[in-house]
Amino acid sequence: QRLPNDEDLKSSTVRARLAFDLEKVNLLGKIFTRTRKRDIDGKRPKREAASLGVDMSDTERMVYSVVTQAIQDYADENDMTTGFLFNMPQQQMCSSFAAAVYWWRHQKEVDVTGDLSELAGGGLSKELTYSEDRRSRPLFDAISHAVESLGDLSDLEVNDTKFEVLLQALIRYREENPHKKILLFSFFKQTLRYLKRRLEKEGFGVELLYGGMDKEAALDAFKSSAKIDILLASEVAAEGVDLQFSSLVINYDLPWNPMRVEQRIGRIDRLGQAASVIQIWNLFYNDSIDDRVYMKLYGKLEIFTNALGGMEDIIGERIDELTSRYLRHGLSEAELTAQIVEIEMAIENMRVLERELDDKSMQLVAHGDFIKQAINEAREFGRFVRVDDLIAYVDEFFKRRYSPSTLHCIDPNRQLFKIDLSASAVSDIADYWHQNRIFSPTKLATPALIGKTVFRFSNRVGQSAPGTELITQFHPITRFIASKIDLEQKARPSKTIVAGAVETKGKFPIGHYLFGCQRFGFTSGKQAIERLVFQAMSLSDGRLIDVDRSELLVNLSLTSGKPYADHNDLDGEQLVNGYGELLQSIHDLFEAERSRLQRETNDRVTVQLTALENYKATETAKHNAWVNAAVAEKRMSVAKAQETRLKNLLAKLDVKREGIEKSKNLGGSPDFVAAGLITVLS
Repeated sequence: QRLPNDEDLKSSTVRARLAFDLEKVNLLGKIFTRTRKRDIDGKRPKREAASLGVDMSDTERMVYSVVTQAIQDYADENDMTTGFLFNMPQQQMCSSFAAAVYWWRHQKEVDVTGDLSELAGGGLSKELTYSEDRRSRPLFDAISHAVESLGDLSDLEVNDTKFEVLLQALIRYREENPHKKILLFSFFKQTLRYLKRRLEKEGFGVELLYGGMDKEAALDAFKSSAKIDILLASEVAAEGVDLQFSSLVINYDLPWNPMRVEQRIGRIDRLGQAASVIQIWNLFYNDSIDDRVYMKLYGKLEIFTNALGGMEDIIGERIDELTSRYLRHGLSEAELTAQIVEIEMAIENMRVLERELDDKSMQLVAHGDFIKQAINEAREFGRFVRVDDLIAYVDEFFKRRYSPSTLHCIDPNRQLFKIDLSASAVSDIADYWHQNRIFSPTKLATPALIGKTVFRFSNRVGQSAPGTELITQFHPITRFIASKIDLEQKARPSKTIVAGAVETKGKFPIGHYLFGCQRFGFTSGKQAIERLVFQAMSLSDGRLIDVDRSELLVNLSLTSGKPYADHNDLDGEQLVNGYGELLQSIHDLFEAERSRLQRETNDRVTVQLTALENYKATETAKHNAWVNAAVAEKRMSVAKAQETRLKNLLAKLDVKREGIEKSKNLGGSPDFVAAGLITVLS
């Protein structure tokens, strides 16, 4: 490939493309990090989370057991398997036993609808509906009767184990951090009222804030009054406020929606936070659902110490499903752990993807001109998935491979379909989801749900309406289809020869064109690279057309061409010679691409081997120093143990080196995809 000359370098497009190519082969590009504006304005504080688990007293454990049984009995009698009403009483107990029992026994004295709305907005992932509000009364009556049967429960306040843990922690904090403001959250209004009364008795200055109160007055008092130590708030009332003058947030109860957790912490983890460390205290009852599900899950996902980014909404639905299954079906410890691991792996996959996109964004910003050009080329050359193509891809595959499977269009304007799949198709899809550990659910793998679901095809990512499933080019079903087609092609290699005519509206001169398309495939270690390459030749003058315009010509023929057989003016020998020249050109393109990739591979391997040898030398010197020190102190068993560790380490490094050396071998071959003759009519 020739180097650009002075004339070439005058073009901003050429310069941008060169910069982009240099970035791809620049090994140091992976070492530099991008600093965001928010990181320049001020470093974000470190989050320190403390888990304050509380053992239930005998009375608390008795109430928990009796109320849980009452909920399950009511659910069985009223066929209530899931939903807000089923979960809510559990949340009330996990918040505060004393507050929950008082609320159940004094429903006529409290704003039931208002309290439930606050609880729904703070704890779960939904709004309280009118129907749920109406249906809640009989449930609470059943709970109230169950609680009344227990007699005097004043011990819940006298020996409130959770409040006692909070109180002692607050006393220590105030002694170590005098005059520091404290933010405490609860999603249950009655808990906030209860805590205000008890904390004021202990000498703390307290401000209360929940729905229906004067937010600005409460916040002003908390910020400016020296007499106010603690703000007791529901997140519904505290949304959108900046409280970065505080560096301690207390989760007196745990929201069952991860987005709410992040919103709570986000009140103090904001730009302008002066503290280098912010503290998050999480209080929960041991052996409760908060302990068994949420502390375990949130801990694995590091929700308290790391922001989830944009993933809270995505995993909220999965967690809601887990909650319902746990409460209704009583998952075993093994089943619960398996469910949590699945969610953890799904989130980690998303985090990896976000990091990859974030790393690549530096290159995209640096070479905006090149990216804009690439986008324009994608539109012009058809390098995007059209909805019609996606539908045809899915429809033709299932009709051919899994007859009598069919797609029925029920709304062509919105691309809505009903899908009927054979039992074999459903079985294979379910197996593919299981074998590839795909966590996004699909109705296509459940026979009972396929007929009840409307499938919407789109080439844009979005959210599905209730009762519908969105199928885009990123839906796993497209990977399933591709995997089956790959197996078919390996078993029955096919060759496509086409002849057609197309009107290009002046984009290409009128005449006949030969074209060839091959797949360039390269492998290096575990890395695989594939791309389609098009090469066309004008038979009028024997001139080769560059690969991008060749691709455009072929795509125009595919999308708007028609069969054509009037080739009487062509010379057979010319066709043979032209096609031979075409194949040679594609071969040269393949060798040039292989040479470029080999250079990239060699550079990468060199850096990796150098880093490996440096690490090996450093570790060897360190271990030898430990061995010599042990020998000098006559601790021969320690010296021998260090020698064994070094020997094992060097063996592992030798295996690693062998793997790196093998990755230097770049394999590759061009595979025939299609060839043919295109006649341009205009």
